[in-house]
Amino acid sequence: MSTSGTLRAMLGEVPRMQIDSREAFVTWMKFSHGIMRASAPLLQIAASKSDGALHDYYCESLANERDHADWLVADLQTLGEKPYEIDHASAATAGAQYYYLQHVGPHALLGYIAALEFRPMPLAHIEALAVAYGEAALRTARHHAVHDVEHSELLAHVIDLYEEHARVIVYSAALTARMIGFYLTEKMRGAHG
Repeated sequence: MSTSGTLRAMLGEVPRMQIDSREAFVTWMKFSHGIMRASAPLLQIAASKSDGALHDYYCESLANERDHADWLVADLQTLGEKPYEIDHASAATAGAQYYYLQHVGPHALLGYIAALEFRPMPLAHIEALAVAYGEAALRTARHHAVHDVEHSELLAHVIDLYEEHARVIVYSAALTARMIGFYLTEKMRGAHG
């Protein structure tokens, strides 16, 4: 099985977070903002440390992800909310990638991106959230639900070009999925009580 196929199978087994209240939705949005805020700097570092198809992929991704954190701030504002000033959960999740970029190599970021983009929120969930909280609050989530499907195909192709780095890519994806699951579970518990 290809590395991207292994990743899709592994990530497909990760349970999705249940966003079943306004508090849970806002918590998810704030965590997502922290992750998106780190995207451009991570992609810039990765591009500076890579060449060839990997460099091209990171540059294209940087252009695609630009301003998404700002979009999410606007989405939060429609709910009368603002992002966390400091969020350990997103800092730890994205921060691991800074470490890998400095001490392991640029291929690890492919696993992180796979954990984020191989399983976009299903459009049915987007529709239900839009009914509950308003379409304006879902602009960024809807964009990712639609476009991450396309982005994941290119990502899978790039991952499979670097089979010699499969161990690092899969490790990064698994760790990222675990961290997101752990931190969001903890935050959702706090949102509910």
